[in-house]
Amino acid sequence: MSTIRNPIDDIINKAKNFYLLSNFTEEKKCYEKIYNVYEDNINILNKLLTFQISIERWEFALTSALLIRKLINNIDIVNNLALLNIKLKKLDKAKDLYKESLSIEENYKAYEGIGYIHYLNEDFIESKKNYSKAKKINPSSYTSYNQLGVIERALGDYKKAKRNFEKAIEIDNSNSTSYANLINLEISYNTPLERILSLIEKNKELSIEEEIKKINENKMIQTYKLTHHYEQVIYLESLKGINKAEEDFKTLYENKILAENIKSNYINLNEEEIIIISECMRNAHIYKSKKNTNNYLNIKHDWKKLENEYLNSNPSILIIDNFLDSIAIDEIRNYLLESNIWNEKYHHSNYLGAFCGKGNFSKIHHGIISEMKKLLPNMLKGHKFEQLWSFNYNNKERTGIEIHADFAQVNVNFWLTPDIFNKEPGQGGLKIYTIPAPDEWKFIDYNTRNIEMDKIIKTYKDKFINVPYKYNRAVIFDSSLFHETQSLLFEDCYEGRRINSTILFGNRY
Repeated sequence: MSTIRNPIDDIINKAKNFYLLSNFTEEKKCYEKIYNVYEDNINILNKLLTFQISIERWEFALTSALLIRKLINNIDIVNNLALLNIKLKKLDKAKDLYKESLSIEENYKAYEGIGYIHYLNEDFIESKKNYSKAKKINPSSYTSYNQLGVIERALGDYKKAKRNFEKAIEIDNSNSTSYANLINLEISYNTPLERILSLIEKNKELSIEEEIKKINENKMIQTYKLTHHYEQVIYLESLKGINKAEEDFKTLYENKILAENIKSNYINLNEEEIIIISECMRNAHIYKSKKNTNNYLNIKHDWKKLENEYLNSNPSILIIDNFLDSIAIDEIRNYLLESNIWNEKYHHSNYLGAFCGKGNFSKIHHGIISEMKKLLPNMLKGHKFEQLWSFNYNNKERTGIEIHADFAQVNVNFWLTPDIFNKEPGQGGLKIYTIPAPDEWKFIDYNTRNIEMDKIIKTYKDKFINVPYKYNRAVIFDSSLFHETQSLLFEDCYEGRRINSTILFGNRY
């Protein structure tokens, strides 16, 4: 018996394929075809909206939601419209929509939405009030407890933050977000390493399952993410061999990606392929230290002198070569090469991220943070650990992270790929502008490139410091300074990928 094809699914699949090929003009035409023919069919519009949200096409999703609102107007669609406006950084419009939702019916999602807008505006007291109202209406809201934990941490109340994160986990222990937030909190307040590592082991598994769920929903995966995973499997095979799940994945990649010479940013997957990829991803390999490390930072340095250099510089920038002890840098590099922790992907495919709350934390990281606090007490005075991440760059691309500033007080950025892989000495490092983000700017203003940022940089285009790439070089600087990756040209092999790690201390709040 033949299967009846759904014409809507065909159009959505066409739109998806155009999206994969970055042909956004043709993608838009597909959506417009559905709008023109089915603008009064709420089931089809809801299906299209769900798809657009799944691939984070917020502008198109907003159009679909507005068409749905013409057919039905209730708190759910109003709240969805508000959330889409937040995604598009239209905060005032989103707030008005949430207020409209509350005028229809008092509901916890609208209070959570208003609370989130206040949070983005760094008005933590008002944010807390609204999340508390939401929690009163729905005492089982995961989001309210998690966000209240984030707010209490920002306000410096460890006990309340921890209680809220633990309550969120109690409500939903399959969500990695509260675990990650709790891990960051525990690192900040010097919880014993064994407790932190046990939380990380649990959350790493959750993060992988969330990623697998997303692949199942979208039936696609980022090509660069898949390529990195393949190259890591090949690397591990050269060290110690691989198991059947990894062998099956290796065969799939070679038959599908290499044989077909796929160039698009994303790859469509069938059910069998998803199963093979998922089973390989579940190989939770974490590098185990093979050497005892007596020191993490290089003890040959005069750390007091370096600290004074930083404190007396204006703006605050310090470059330290041979930053880590020789054993420590070998161990952290092996950890980053061998561990299955690279679970943060970005739409442009220029790099992958690994964050401490989702697996990227070890005894070596813990030792580096502890010794920095000990050896640089005045630099880090009053500045608790905030966040840690690593980025792993695509050697087929010349660009890295765009211009931005971070939310911290002190940014410690160090580089972990040997110089022999850098094919363009004098480049590959950081360009740091000697101007900070304006005090009145919020995180959403200074962390992503925008028109206002470009205006400032254009005005002060000559005010910057170039810091060329060098293995085991650390750049410590005021995190509010605008900065971006220099041009990249590293050898196109797994071990040659440019890897950096960043540790943030203190915050702008």
